[in-house]
Amino acid sequence: GCASASRCSCMREVARQWADGTELRRQVLALLALGNMRDPAAWARAKVLIEDEHPVRSVAALRCMLLLKPAAALTLVIPLIARRTDWSPVRIAIFLREAGAELSGTHLAMAAADMPPPEAGRLLKYLAAIGSEHALPTIRKILATTQEPNLIAACLPLLRNADDMSFARQFIDHPSWFVRVQAIVALGKHGKMGDEGLLIPLLADSQWWVRYRAAQALAGMTHLGEGWMRALHADLTDRYARDIVGQALAEFYR
Repeated sequence: GCASASRCSCMREVARQWADGTELRRQVLALLALGNMRDPAAWARAKVLIEDEHPVRSVAALRCMLLLKPAAALTLVIPLIARRTDWSPVRIAIFLREAGAELSGTHLAMAAADMPPPEAGRLLKYLAAIGSEHALPTIRKILATTQEPNLIAACLPLLRNADDMSFARQFIDHPSWFVRVQAIVALGKHGKMGDEGLLIPLLADSQWWVRYRAAQALAGMTHLGEGWMRALHADLTDRYARDIVGQALAEFYR
């Protein structure tokens, strides 16, 4: 009753005082408490502290803002998320997921579409981390227009179904080996009968990771199977291709 309300009011006042202070531990505790209490008065203070150079203080402010006004906070904090490499990616991903995968995913994708490749790539990694499927239209737009390898490689893991595998097929022979890897992984997950023809030449790729992922993708395709893989292994003449398929056989069919 009244006593409980009084205690809550007292705690809120103490938290506000701590947030207005300068001692790190108290500020962090205060920001988290005020966010959990949904105290609207904390917004202005958190908005200032999110610009702080100290990663712990600024992340606590971010958390507070996301708890208070998720949609408004995302508009303000996503440009910072793209730039702040000192913030813990694990914590940020958790906070974004708690704010709502659909809401966060939409804001992340829209921001990524308008940012330079390094910052956009960081935002796309958060999209993958929170498991958002609501950004696919923007992901498709980026893949259809960008020529930046790092951005392509960040987008490909976000594809979720067979209908989008035209992008993976498009980049399967990309000059950048890490783009080829992501295209291979996507085809291994969502490809269809006939895609094995795109993967077989990559078993002899100059990059080990490309060869390895191609062999793994082929071994994981349910319409092929162990017999097909063993026949392929027997027919291969390239030493590197034979070795990597032999490794895949050992890993998948022990």
